[in-house]
Amino acid sequence: MLVSFGVIIMDMFPSEQGVGLAAVTHFTPVPGGAAANVAVAAQRLGVQTAFMGKVGDEQFGRHLHHVLHQEGIDTRGMVFDAYARTTLNFHAIRPDGSIEHLFYRNPGADTALAPADLHTEILDNACVFHFDSLNLTDEPCKSAVDVAIHRARAAGALISFDVNYRDVLWRDIADAKDIVLEYAAKADIVKLNEPEVQLFLGGPAGVEGLLDAGAKLILVTLGEKEVYYQTKHVSGTQAGFPVEPFDTIGCGDSFMAGFLACIIKENQLTGNFDAADIVRYCRTASAGASITATRPGCIPAMPTITEVQTFLEKHGHTL
Repeated sequence: MLVSFGVIIMDMFPSEQGVGLAAVTHFTPVPGGAAANVAVAAQRLGVQTAFMGKVGDEQFGRHLHHVLHQEGIDTRGMVFDAYARTTLNFHAIRPDGSIEHLFYRNPGADTALAPADLHTEILDNACVFHFDSLNLTDEPCKSAVDVAIHRARAAGALISFDVNYRDVLWRDIADAKDIVLEYAAKADIVKLNEPEVQLFLGGPAGVEGLLDAGAKLILVTLGEKEVYYQTKHVSGTQAGFPVEPFDTIGCGDSFMAGFLACIIKENQLTGNFDAADIVRYCRTASAGASITATRPGCIPAMPTITEVQTFLEKHGHTL
């Protein structure tokens, strides 16, 4: 089972693109959040998934629980907070295509997840445990991450970490860098995008440092162009699939879900991948991310296994 740990929120999507946040005329609430996106995407790709996280005990929180339950995801690890509200994330898509974020999270229920809230049976049955840095910005959630990693690792799970940096959620870059590198060293698989490689590693050469610290595989997504991968023994790139994007929100989560789903389906849980495995997994993951890019929304934009298979066949590949 894939356990996706972390944030589930209401993403507030803008009615128009090409304007700043303050100029948007209205927003549409859409279920999202990085960890929830990964859980849904993996479930739609045929992998049994569990979500662990916290929402407010109110209309949005209950709706999000219902959304995951309807997808067939194990929601026993989803906790309701009586005081903190479900986090909201308002988006705006600037004229250059970059995304502006405004999180209503001071605090949000997701940051209130505590070690005592953890559903240990789920962690004991994990074959892959996935998390990202959105859960490392505040306590008690950061401590809950530590306990969950330790428990999942003890159960023999492969640990996956997506950096997924959002500058507006951190006190400063120095704090973010220290924590991101600390937790990257606890993971077997680490995913970054191109700006994160520059910000946290000082450039591509810094990937070696993550491998020396204990990671088994580093994945660097370079937009629609390609994915760079590196282990202690192999490195290379896998080309992406150019598409006409609607927006890129959720694409990284879709990619991560596709990669982890491949690992689980092929029972490649040691983390010792050869180049052929990585290329095949990256191709499937990139196909899912490309489909996501053509659709609005986060959870609603995640593709099914049939859609990914059809997309790959259209481009001359098989699932």
